[in-house]
Order: sequence, then C-alpha cells, then structure tokens
Amino acid sequence: MAQSFLPDHLTGLLAPLFDAGWQALPRTQQPLLGAGSVAMLVVLQRSCMVLGVEYGAGDGFDETLRFVPALSLLDQPEDGIGLFDMVTKASEPIASSHGLIPVVVRDVAAPLGLLDPTRIRLAADTDPAAAKGFMNRLYHGYVGRVAARFRGGPTITALKALDADEAYGSVVQRVAHDAPGVMPDPVLMAATHGIVLHCWRNTALEDVHAGGQIISQVAMAKLNIVTTKAVRPYLTTKGVDWNGVCAVLLDPERSIGRDDGASVGELLGEDWPLVQNSVASSLADWQHIERVAGPEATLRLLSVAGSSAFTERWWGTGWWPRFADQVYDHVRHAFPDSLPPAPDSDTDGIYRLELQQLLRDEPETLPDDALEALLYPPDQQGLAHAELPEIPVQVMQPQLVDWQQAASRAA
Repeated sequence: MAQSFLPDHLTGLLAPLFDAGWQALPRTQQPLLGAGSVAMLVVLQRSCMVLGVEYGAGDGFDETLRFVPALSLLDQPEDGIGLFDMVTKASEPIASSHGLIPVVVRDVAAPLGLLDPTRIRLAADTDPAAAKGFMNRLYHGYVGRVAARFRGGPTITALKALDADEAYGSVVQRVAHDAPGVMPDPVLMAATHGIVLHCWRNTALEDVHAGGQIISQVAMAKLNIVTTKAVRPYLTTKGVDWNGVCAVLLDPERSIGRDDGASVGELLGEDWPLVQNSVASSLADWQHIERVAGPEATLRLLSVAGSSAFTERWWGTGWWPRFADQVYDHVRHAFPDSLPPAPDSDTDGIYRLELQQLLRDEPETLPDDALEALLYPPDQQGLAHAELPEIPVQVMQPQLVDWQQAASRAA
C-alpha cells in the first residue's frame, strides 16, 4: 500500500480518507522535535488532486491535525492533466488532549468534500484550448489508462480493444452523462451507491415500486439504506467482491428494515423472480466491465455512477449528516406533532437527540411513521425535497498543453 510507510496510528486516523480513494505519497516530511514527539506533513493524492495533512503529537501538547495546500511540494507532470490543490487554505486544526479518532477526522473531512468524488467546474478565464475535452482527458487518464495497465501489453492496443467493447463504451458514456463534472475517483461509498443504483434500484424493482401498491416510499427508502449497508463491506480499495455483492442482492431472505420484519422476498411476493432476474442481469453487466477493464477502473466508474443527482439524497454521502440535521430541526420545530412523542420522563431531551442521531446513522431503524414525517412533511421541506447543503465544487484551471503528445509520451 502507498501509505505503508506511515505510522500505524496515523494510518488508522486517516482511514476515512483512504476509503475515499486518497493515497499517501512517499514525499512525507517529518521534522525532529525531540523524544516523545512527532510532527509530520503527509501529502495525499487522489486522481489529479493533492492534499496536505499536518499532524502533530507528543508529550506536553495536544494531538492535532489539519488539512493544508500541498501542490507547491510536487512537480507538475506532463500528462495533459496536471495536479491541483484540493484545499486552497489551511483548515481549522482538529485538536484533542485525549487523542484523535477516525470519526472526528471524518466529520471534519466530509464538509470539505474530501470523502466524496471531487466535483469540478472550470474557471471562467480558462483558455478555451485548455478547457476543451478536459473531462475526457480525466477519463482517459484515470479510467482508460488504468484499464490499459490491467490488460497489459502496448497501451494503444489495450485502449483500442476497450474502444471496441460496446458494453464498456456504453457504461462510460452513461455514467459521464449522469454525473457531469464528477471526477472518476475510487471512492468506496460512492461506488457502493453506484452498485445499489445500477444493480438494485434501477432494475425491475423500480417498475414494481412505481406501481405504488407493494413498496411504499418509506419502505423503498429503508430498502435503499439497508441494501447500501449490506453491500458496502464487499468493496475495498482492491475492488469489488462480486460474489459477496451477488449473495446480498439475490437473497430473498434479506431483511429490508420494515417495522414488521418482512424480508425482500416476502415484500415482493410473486414479483420477486422478475426482480431477481433483472438484478442478476445488471450484476452480470458490471462484472463484464471488470473483466475487460479491471477492478480499479470499474471501481472508478461505479464511483461516478453513485455520484449523480439520483443518489444525492441517499444516506452515506459526505453531506448526509448536515442534511439530516437540517431536516430534523425543521420538522421538529414546524411540525412537532408529526414525530413520535417523547416519554414523560425525558426531561433532558435525550429522546429527541436519539431520534436525530438515528436519522444521521441508522435511519432504517426509525419507526415508519417517523421516517415518513421526515421524508414528506406538509410543506415538502423534508428529506425528499428540501434543499441540500452546499456541496463543495473545485474551481479548476487546466494547463495548456498538447495533451495528445503528453499521452503519447506517457505511453
């Protein structure tokens, strides 16, 4: 692993970033501060974005961490893409005298867009020649060339073989169309959303749901969440364990989070074989993509697939905790009677805090009526329709190079 040279504690602390596709570069500075103390500047890279992590710990002072620009420490590659800072100014330091834990790092990293695939737009004054085809270059560099390395042999031969694969080309075109401006980063949660969207939700299951008689909006919301949580363990930075994913999605006995404890097979009844066959077909399509393009390229494509407007309101995005808090506070104040009443003994508001925490972390465990109130309050400013928190977008200015020559040199 690229981060194997880091201290074990720091590797664990940055685990949320590594799961989001960031890798530590060997260029790591470690000033000597004396016995019992350490200060490090770790440089991370994900696709063409770079991020500095300043870390300090030792006797007599807090353990601290902050995110800083790091582009000035690296040489620009001649690949027709270049490198860009993920943050343009240092973040507020995270500090603890009791030691930091990964969940704290996650909560700070998420609002900065570090845990979701990078969203980009080009600066208004970008040279038109530099802007032309920039997203295509990203796909060529971080999907096409990754797939070519997997296939082996001359790069141009591998790329021609990929171009000739109709299914591969169709998937690339589809995900790029559905999620414009999303960089093909290998983000595990986003890739999980991609699997759930393409291999579960957008199958015959959606047709059954559209009928409105079998699967309610609340049941579908819970089904999405429990399916996401069940699939997620089968994705690692090495790729997708398709055997595990298939076992989850094709299991009729799987619980769906309903109050009555029904399984997916019981919920769908006579429609289950139709859904099962449709899901199996979609899974086979993506397994074909992995056979021709390899696990990393597939992970990157799934990550983009899970980062479209279709999944922006799903549990598991980096902005979900802020969105959940925003909606919960609105419903609690505007329509308090729609939420389950607190016990008379709850004088400290603990029950309210527990409901809010469940919405953040385990919304599938909420009572059906509570989740419905949060999805569809009378003013429609709930989880289904309320405005999302601001999602970070990187304003980028591509370098002006002859990218075809650069690609030829890289080959």
